Amino acid sequence: LMLFPVPSASAAQVASATLTGTVTDPSGAALGAVPVVVTRLDTNGRTEVTSTTDGVFTAAGLAPGSYEVTVAASGFAEYRRTGL
Repeated sequence: LMLFPVPSASAAQVASATLTGTVTDPSGAALGAVPVVVTRLDTNGRTEVTSTTDGVFTAAGLAPGSYEVTVAASGFAEYRRTGL
């Protein structure tokens, strides 16, 4: 699995952000309907989303902090990315 997260800040003076990424297989093909878990490292708070048919996932309303993204697609090794 490959993951390409793109963090972005929300509107000014709002203490939240959105994390968007794409889930693909090693050949670059998009993987849809894949569970994605975004975990805030200091609180272990979890946001669970699912990738679209285009492989895109979006976790919105995230509080400021450091996050880990975990992707677990059937038939593939689990993928983790920390420090987002």
